[in-house]
Amino acid sequence: MLDLVFKVVYYTDWEYQDYIDPALSLILVVLILRSVWPLMQESALYPPSDSAHPHSS
Repeated sequence: MLDLVFKVVYYTDWEYQDYIDPALSLILVVLILRSVWPLMQESALYPPSDSAHPHSS
């Protein structure tokens, strides 16, 4: 993907070439959040077990 961005920015005179890198970065952020969201929801629903904090009183 980075190779594609490099080629578009370096070899073309496309009017929007300065926006492709931030746009693809935002797409990657969305993809990462979509894959992590279920894990975040599941971990927020369950309190930590007692064994998670062995030194607490």
